[in-house]
Amino acid sequence: MAEFYNSGSRLYLKFAAYEHDCYFMKPEHDQYIYRHLNGLCVIGLAAGHAAFKDEGGVTAVDFNVGKSNRSEIKVTGKRKRNAQHFYSNTALCKVCTSNTFYIVR
Repeated sequence: MAEFYNSGSRLYLKFAAYEHDCYFMKPEHDQYIYRHLNGLCVIGLAAGHAAFKDEGGVTAVDFNVGKSNRSEIKVTGKRKRNAQHFYSNTALCKVCTSNTFYIVR
C-alpha cells in the first residue's frame, strides 16, 4: 500500500515490504521504501526487522557485498551516471548484530 510520506515533503511515496507480500523475503525481514518522484529510492529496515530484536541491536553495516563495494559507488550528474541498477534479489548491504548478520535485499 502506498501513501505519501508526511515529514515536511510530499515528494516521497512510502511503501512497506513485508515477508507475506514478497516471495523472496524471509520472515521478520521487513523493510520500507521511500520513493521520490524522480525515481530515487531510500530503503531502510522497518521497526519489526529481526536485527532490531536481537540483543545489543545493530552493531555494524557492511556495504562490501557481492562483486563490488557499494560504499565506493560515486553517482554524478543530472542523469546519475555510474548509478547501480538493482533487482529484487540484489544484495544492498549486510547488517551485523552481536550474534549474526542479515543480508538486506
